[in-house]
Amino acid sequence: MVRYIMTHVPRLISYPAPEVEEKLEFHNRWLEVVGEYSARQLTVSTYKAIAIAGVTSIVQQNTGLTYAAGLWKEMLLFNLLWIPSGDPGPRPARRTPTWSWTSVDGRVTHKAEAKSQTVSTVTRP
Repeated sequence: MVRYIMTHVPRLISYPAPEVEEKLEFHNRWLEVVGEYSARQLTVSTYKAIAIAGVTSIVQQNTGLTYAAGLWKEMLLFNLLWIPSGDPGPRPARRTPTWSWTSVDGRVTHKAEAKSQTVSTVTRP
C-alpha cells in the first residue's frame, strides 16, 4: 500500500488549476487511492479515517483543497457518488458521517467507474 500511495500522491498534489478537466482528473486519481485503500483490512477498523489523514494533509497543503471525512469539498458532488463494491454488510459503529466512504468496510468504487466497467464488459467481443 505504501508503494501504491507513493506513486499516486504526487499526481494528487500536482493538481494545477480549478478547470473542469483538472478537477475530474484529480477526482479520478483520488478514487484510485480510495479504491486501493478501502480494500485493505486495518487491524483496528475505527482507524480508517485517521490512517489516510497523512495523505490528505499533504494533498491539502499542496493544493489548497478542503478535505472532509473522505471527500473533497471542491468536488463534493462527484465524491458523493461512491458505492460499495460488493456487499458491505452492516455499517460498523464509528464516528464518521454515513455519506462518507469511510463509514463502510470493504472496497468502494464510484458509480461512473462501475458503469464504465459494465459497459466495457458488455461491449467486448
